[in-house]
Amino acid sequence: MEQKDLAIVILAYRGAHLHRALSSLQLQKDKHFRVYVCDDASPDDIHGMLGEFEDSLDMTYTRFEENFGIRRQGAHLARCLSLVRDERIVCFFSDDNELSRDAVGRIRRMAGRHPETEVFHLNTDFVNASSELTGKGKRYGRKMRPAALFRRIFCKQAPAPLSSFFFRREALQRAMFQIQDISRAPLTLVFAAAGVGGRVMTPCRGRLLKRPHSSDYSSNPATTLEKAVQMQSFFGWSEYFFGDRYPLNPRDRVELFARHAAAMYPARTEEEILEKFLTFRVFEREFGKGRGKRILHRTLVK
Repeated sequence: MEQKDLAIVILAYRGAHLHRALSSLQLQKDKHFRVYVCDDASPDDIHGMLGEFEDSLDMTYTRFEENFGIRRQGAHLARCLSLVRDERIVCFFSDDNELSRDAVGRIRRMAGRHPETEVFHLNTDFVNASSELTGKGKRYGRKMRPAALFRRIFCKQAPAPLSSFFFRREALQRAMFQIQDISRAPLTLVFAAAGVGGRVMTPCRGRLLKRPHSSDYSSNPATTLEKAVQMQSFFGWSEYFFGDRYPLNPRDRVELFARHAAAMYPARTEEEILEKFLTFRVFEREFGKGRGKRILHRTLVK
């Protein structure tokens, strides 16, 4: 029997593109992986969509009757991880993304050659609903320290969805407690698993193929707000994580916080942002109380 040393955990809620996600796994050249489909109390018939792939994929299906969604994402990842058997590498995969045919093989080979590395990553390309290539994301270097990865994501705005990361099982389990207490952004897992002095490795080839979320999901104001709050929590955690080696200079930090504040501004008044969202503290620290508030306001309304 072939040893399966890589687990692809599909966080399943939307069924619209699940067939394409599973097809991309079915077409992998390297078959040394197991698929765990974790149904987060979806209103769609997730289980009914799996029949076509039962003979070609080593697959386990689990339905959770309580939806955790965005608000309890850390707890959902933990309960999904508890289902994984003895695989040494784990990827939390979205139900509407795909992998290029060589992705699993390239990650497994890189992991075998670099046993000291805890986190691996795929560059991202973008596809439409028909899986047609629509664009290429900014590329990452083959070896990156966490500080360089942080700057690449937030200063260069390079794509880094959770589905593009593969974790050593032991490192992932050590990092899971970082997102249990509050609903932090999934990127917390990436940095906690890599460690402040570690590195993330990206093969030159092999791609995550990312598809935009359906409009009814991405345009939900409550979801947008929850993601913004997650990111704020992540930024606060990252200051603790990096300490005096924080990768952003004051200007970068202000622009970063302003960008995420602006993303939630249509759903919140400025007073609510100042009260609920902590962006204004960065402006206050860098520019002084009065001037910082004026700069924040101009950023939000321009």
